[in-house]
Amino acid sequence: MIHALLAVTVTVTTIAGVPGVAGRLDGAANIALFNKPTQLTVDRQNGDVYVVDRMNSVVRKVSGGAVSTFDSYPSFTPESFDFGGPMSGGIVIEPPGQYPTSPFYGRGLFIASTGAHVLEQRDIYGATFVHDYPRVGVTNAPGEYDGGVDPTVPVFNGLTALTVDRWHYPTKCCNPRSIFIADTGNGSIRKLTRVINFEAEYFASSVETFARGFISPRGLAFGPDGALFVTDSELNTVTRIAPDGRQSVVAGEPAVAGSDDGSPGLLRMPTGIDVDDAGNVYIADTGNGTIRRLRTDGVLETIAGVAGQGGYADGDGPLARFNGPVGLQLGPDGSLIVADTSNHVLRKITIASPPPGPRRRGVRH
Repeated sequence: MIHALLAVTVTVTTIAGVPGVAGRLDGAANIALFNKPTQLTVDRQNGDVYVVDRMNSVVRKVSGGAVSTFDSYPSFTPESFDFGGPMSGGIVIEPPGQYPTSPFYGRGLFIASTGAHVLEQRDIYGATFVHDYPRVGVTNAPGEYDGGVDPTVPVFNGLTALTVDRWHYPTKCCNPRSIFIADTGNGSIRKLTRVINFEAEYFASSVETFARGFISPRGLAFGPDGALFVTDSELNTVTRIAPDGRQSVVAGEPAVAGSDDGSPGLLRMPTGIDVDDAGNVYIADTGNGTIRRLRTDGVLETIAGVAGQGGYADGDGPLARFNGPVGLQLGPDGSLIVADTSNHVLRKITIASPPPGPRRRGVRH
């Protein structure tokens, strides 16, 4: 823990849900109820959080201190998804930019319906896109297919985490846009390419395999240099895929579970992951019940929670407790939002560097 104490200080608070109480209730964040929230995505424009509420089979939205259920448009009724088993589901919102501001054309929200083996395509208004398929893949039909999007061909097998390269994403027309998908059942990372049609409307054009060699990829996040980081919950590792495609394990030791800090350190069933502007990597170490940080110098450190001491507690990093955290993403203010899955709550981790120590007079030799 010495690396964590020297490098960073954090404070953990609860921002939505009632600790230890599962249910489904919209309303003020402190009384709202979730049932096994897993993956999440943060709107970097306003800090809104969209959450896979796995056992309730819906997406929830946390905004302005209130929780609501993400409804379909134009029925304005909750849309149900099959998020599959533990740690499953996935969701990502397109980065802020110049998007149409009307339903059927708006900014994209993409949802991994794990148990149904499909990628659901919606905009932030809950509408499907005009001149596009509502989903990629065939409902309830696992498969593995690269090529042009065809609604009759199975594409994915238990897809989970989703991400985009927010540093390099084209947020205005008309360059191709890419959604990256952890195709967990196939042990691979896939890329969905969206291009414009003759009316300058984006649609799902093709799917290709971006990387292989994983057993159970569960988390995806890009760094500012264009590298993609992948957590593998079965191998207990974080792999970096460089822009040229080369892969290297940067945290954990393959097939070795543990909680050691250091370089490369050890992980136990890592899932959610994100990367800050400086290149530090944050990891939901689900099996250890902790939040880890991989520093730019290659040191893995524990910043919140204590390995093997699951539970619930807010407070400073070493005093906080989590219960199987899965989803994790940085907000626009630099804080971490965490889906504390088995506590049925969302947590916020405020990160600050410690103040400098007292200056010491140099010694001349």
